[in-house]
Amino acid sequence: MSNAIEEGKRVIDEAIRAGKFPESRRGAYERAMARDPRGTTKLIASLTPAPELGKAPERTPRGPIASDGGRRIVPAMHGGYRFPTKLEGAQS
Repeated sequence: MSNAIEEGKRVIDEAIRAGKFPESRRGAYERAMARDPRGTTKLIASLTPAPELGKAPERTPRGPIASDGGRRIVPAMHGGYRFPTKLEGAQS
């Protein structure tokens, strides 16, 4: 492997560890690095780390709970909460 390729892998590995982008984006950055190593390295250096990328999402309770307004809310599919549909027993 050439030095340029090894350096590109190192830059990408460090960026993933720092939380600049998730592991799932590795392939896109590797392709970009192959086309334009200097520009891709500058782009990665300009990214702001988002440490939460390396953490698993918190689990939410499965059952409905009461919101501050007294209405029931249920866990949403991708985190957070939502109001239930009529099929789920929504309150009128």
